[in-house]
Amino acid sequence: AVPLEIATLLRRAPGTTGQVEVTLNLEIPATPEPVRGPITATFGVVPSDQQAQSGAAMTSGRRVIETPAQGGAFQSTFAVPLAPGAYHLRVAVADAAGALGAVTTDLDATLPTLGLFTASDLLVAWVDTQGQPRLMALDELPAGATGVRADLELYPPASGVSLDNVQVELSITRAGDSDPLDDRIVTPRDDKGTWRVAAEFPADTMTPGRYTLRARVMVGDDVVGSAIATFTRR
Repeated sequence: AVPLEIATLLRRAPGTTGQVEVTLNLEIPATPEPVRGPITATFGVVPSDQQAQSGAAMTSGRRVIETPAQGGAFQSTFAVPLAPGAYHLRVAVADAAGALGAVTTDLDATLPTLGLFTASDLLVAWVDTQGQPRLMALDELPAGATGVRADLELYPPASGVSLDNVQVELSITRAGDSDPLDDRIVTPRDDKGTWRVAAEFPADTMTPGRYTLRARVMVGDDVVGSAIATFTRR
């Protein structure tokens, strides 16, 4: 009875060796029959090989989402640290009238590999009118966004690659176009062993449609891997 959309993004968990941080975004869209706030949202994550066992160890969380001041969609984000591996994820919500919604899905909490690197997902954020980036995993760019920011974290091996020899091409392309709307060559910044790259693209150049953000990692003259993310501008 309550429509629910979820999406996940992966990165290395800060300050915790060997763990992955899963950013769980959830959204309850505006509907012809408005959902009654506040919303109570809960999630549970259990290893796939334990999901049929009673008493299996579960990572879980709960949050109350207040009614948005300007109306529209309810949104919230959970940061969930997990050991790498395969999981079963369930998210459930209840509105103030007791109407329910739920999504159940498999979750692969394994960081992608780009050549010699392990890496985060390509992290996408929309930029608000104050210039602040807000991480998004869901598909639609908010109407008030002034820009789109792409971030990628590279986790280099102990040896075999030098920061001076690495560049990342970040580009944005509208669906159906062969040439990028905009692209940048970015040199990673070393932040305590995590190599970070970022670029912001202005939203006023984006007509309605679907877009692909792409990060191509180059070591010297060789492209060793790429990551993509998509979003829609209404």
